[in-house]
Amino acid sequence: MKDIAEAYLGTSVKNVVVTVPAYFNDSQRQAIKDDGVISGLNVMLIINEPTAVAIPTASTRRLAAAPSTSPYSPLRRTSSR
Repeated sequence: MKDIAEAYLGTSVKNVVVTVPAYFNDSQRQAIKDDGVISGLNVMLIINEPTAVAIPTASTRRLAAAPSTSPYSPLRRTSSR
């Protein structure tokens, strides 16, 4: 795990978040944590794959819904005098 992550990122990796299938039970999740320790990784969090997919989707929607603060935005309201 560690070698693949370091090769992909081009930097050393120590702290990781791991995704697992939603049907993994507690013993399978513990085995993932143990594998991380054996590999020299600090498994900070294990999350379900559906949750991992939802996180960036929710963030993207939140950013898209945020009002623009640019003075050049056509949606920016100006006070009428």
